[in-house]
Amino acid sequence: ANEDGNDLLVEYVEGENAGRALLSRVRMGAYLGEGYVCHGEGATFIEGSDLKEVRDASQPMIYIMTSQRLLLLKGGSTNLNFCTDVWGVSFERTIQVHAYRTTIEADDVDYCVFEIMYFEKESEEVAHRKSQTQKYLTEHVGLGKLHCSSIQFPAEGATKLIIEISRLTDVKCFGDFVQDSP
Repeated sequence: ANEDGNDLLVEYVEGENAGRALLSRVRMGAYLGEGYVCHGEGATFIEGSDLKEVRDASQPMIYIMTSQRLLLLKGGSTNLNFCTDVWGVSFERTIQVHAYRTTIEADDVDYCVFEIMYFEKESEEVAHRKSQTQKYLTEHVGLGKLHCSSIQFPAEGATKLIIEISRLTDVKCFGDFVQDSP
């Protein structure tokens, strides 16, 4: 994949540009222009979130943050050439992140749960396929439904995410984990 003569696939060099290499393999590098911020492993969906269609919810996933969005990916760990974005949210559509600590006693590891509240916007293209009427477009294209997804991150990675989300966006972050973060 390339854009304007530039190769969008970035060669993986461990410790040097692993995140950019990973981001270049999601949707053929579509998010590279947003700028890589950070990534990590071990993100999982919490039961009861609104992602019932995700079958791999209990499997740990890779999380990656750009300056404009947070993505959860599957793949990548066994074959770095292919990563699928399972879930993503634009910070432009995100209202708030409630972050709180939790511990899984079985492995004595600290985690953080992010309850992310965001609006989902139906694209105009999808709306046009559903109905050609202007009334439908006016009523259904815009902010859309309010969602809340609960995602668990290892505490160390969650700290980095909270710092970067607060630094780069206007998203309101609150909760006991936010107050405990440096």
